[in-house]
Amino acid sequence: MNNTAIASIGAGYSLSEPASLINKPSMLFLAGDEDFNYIEVLNSDKLLSHSGIFYYAYTFHGKHEWPDNEIIREIIQWFEFDAYRRNKKLVNKKIVRDYISFIQQKIKFFQDQGNYTEAYSACERGIQFLSGIASTVKLQKNGKHL
Repeated sequence: MNNTAIASIGAGYSLSEPASLINKPSMLFLAGDEDFNYIEVLNSDKLLSHSGIFYYAYTFHGKHEWPDNEIIREIIQWFEFDAYRRNKKLVNKKIVRDYISFIQQKIKFFQDQGNYTEAYSACERGIQFLSGIASTVKLQKNGKHL
């Protein structure tokens, strides 16, 4: 098989040897903050952090369930951005600019609400989504101030 990306909803990475994965597929893990597998998803970092595999653990408010449509759209966008990371010729600058604007608006919304935890999470998500595609310096600076 020639998988380039894998999504895991409600489960984390549990194989002991990520380096043996063919093609080093990017991985997106998704779990609600009340999901019984929430810790497993977060612990995926321990197994993958030195593997050379690009991955992201996306958490949302919810249980062991499918996320809402907005999150599903973001997940699809993460896979599109992953394709950009793998092949810079595919980068659609307008889509990247639109995402930067979207994530900045989301951060501002949460800051205006006084919800700095969510603002920080949005900042981190933006950094993960844009890593290897666009500059994340502003998001990194913003995250340090939250």
